[in-house]
Amino acid sequence: MRTLSRWLSRFSYNHPNFSVDGLIRYIVAGNLLVFMLDLFTHGVSTAFLTFVPAYILRGQVWRLITFIFVPMSFSPLSFILMTVFTYFMGTRLENALGSARFTVYYGLGVGLNIIVGLLLPLINPMYQMAQTADMHYLHLAMFFAYATLYPDMTVLAAFFIPIRLKWLALLDVALLRAAAAKAGVSDITQKRDVLRFQLAVFRPESVVRVCGLNKYRQRLTVAAGEDPALTLKLKPGADALESAMELVEDLKLSAKE
Repeated sequence: MRTLSRWLSRFSYNHPNFSVDGLIRYIVAGNLLVFMLDLFTHGVSTAFLTFVPAYILRGQVWRLITFIFVPMSFSPLSFILMTVFTYFMGTRLENALGSARFTVYYGLGVGLNIIVGLLLPLINPMYQMAQTADMHYLHLAMFFAYATLYPDMTVLAAFFIPIRLKWLALLDVALLRAAAAKAGVSDITQKRDVLRFQLAVFRPESVVRVCGLNKYRQRLTVAAGEDPALTLKLKPGADALESAMELVEDLKLSAKE
């Protein structure tokens, strides 16, 4: 993580022009535009903007960019709350990190989303017609970065309940635990750059399918026996919570096949 941070700082220092001042304002404006189009077209416009590999390979290359502006929720209240918080969080992060560093951080997140979104159909053809990339995990990573920088800042839940950001971050961890339980994982622990997933329910075929995915090769190992477990070596600079959530989701999907 420190190596990645030093590289990011050095790159931003050496390329001061590689930045988009007020980047989050453009993201929020794009979200607002897509939201309004969705209202007037009853969802038809959004169907042409999401990241669907089959359509991209047929020439609809604009989806490589437009998925960035598709909101996570089209419920009016949820959209307003998420958009306001994203804008507030993004501007504070940009001020703390610097415009160039924040632009590189956000750009790397988008780039990784695109790579994963295009690789998923190669791993499993069922993803050809599925939406394989969105901004959920990038904005979640932004939230944890923000909670790390400003742990004691409070937000008003339900407009009147003050909650510190560090407690919201812990809530996300609790949600991960709940999702893990549904996937048959009883416990998740971390030691340095290694995550260990204790399996309460051992499904050999499901585990083998997940271990065979390209993104986990040489990083994910399984230990059978009385206490079956999965061990995942994190990629350099990878967010532990995001990586854990991704593996849990893959286990859930594999169990349904």
